[in-house]
Amino acid sequence: MESKMEMGFRDKESITNYDLRITNLKSKLVPECLYQGIVNLKSQTFLLLAAYFLLLAVLPCCGRKDEEDSIRKTLPKEGEIASAFSLQLLSGKQFRLGDIKERPMVINFWASWCHPCRQEAPALQKVYALYKDKGVVFIGIAIQDTETKAKAYVKEFGITFPVGLDSTGAIAEAYKIYGIPKTFIIGKDGRLSYIHMGEITEDDLIKGIEKVVR
Repeated sequence: MESKMEMGFRDKESITNYDLRITNLKSKLVPECLYQGIVNLKSQTFLLLAAYFLLLAVLPCCGRKDEEDSIRKTLPKEGEIASAFSLQLLSGKQFRLGDIKERPMVINFWASWCHPCRQEAPALQKVYALYKDKGVVFIGIAIQDTETKAKAYVKEFGITFPVGLDSTGAIAEAYKIYGIPKTFIIGKDGRLSYIHMGEITEDDLIKGIEKVVR
């Protein structure tokens, strides 16, 4: 059975940080037929039942803001030191964040089945081509994916920067990834300089990188 996390990732619209943790409460609290029944029957018993079901529908909303606030507090913030990690690349090599010294870096979290990820892939590759000889390191991290599909994705979009599969989910947990795509730009000092949730454009990526290559 598909998990709530996987269902959230498969949304074809931009995914928020909370889509993978919080149930969508945008639907009507009470079905239209229930309102119609109240109007037509007007019985005390039915009104009591209606009130009961309305209460059940409203109660989950009460804790939503608290949960959102709790999640927001745990998210990485610009200015913080980037979490260290080690990643097995699809090429077979090992990548370690700690090996990158005084060089700007772009980390992009994605998945082969994520529509916004596919939309931004060409921009990432294009910008990488512009900055690969300027000391900027790019790394793509596929999550909730398979090696076969990740390799097919890389081939489809002609991605030439290093890509690895976060098979254990440890890196996604370290960076509190509750939605994708998500891009982090790290400065020469190892601190998070720019964080972008959702599909990133070529212009936004360049602006973020220019801040850390100066």
